[in-house]
Amino acid sequence: MDDAELQLRLCACRPHGQDADDPLMRAALDSLPRHPGLEAWHQQQTDFDRAMCRHVGQAPV
Repeated sequence: MDDAELQLRLCACRPHGQDADDPLMRAALDSLPRHPGLEAWHQQQTDFDRAMCRHVGQAPV
């Protein structure tokens, strides 16, 4: 899997581990230590997604 495909798959990764059983997502996540730049990018994306979920969850309905 090249960097572009890895980043594309990781864009679809949900922030609270819901995709851990998906073999394609697991392969992408497992390959992150070999891609330090993408690993840092993925951490930033995950932090952002978690913050968005937290804020949306607090919004009055």
